[in-house]
Amino acid sequence: MLTWLAVLGAAVLGLCGTVYGIRKKRS
Repeated sequence: MLTWLAVLGAAVLGLCGTVYGIRKKRS
């Protein structure tokens, strides 16, 4: 369960970082 939470958190964080980077690049 803890491992699942860590994997999910890392995936969400990576996704948010990617989206944020792309949005900042387009501006």
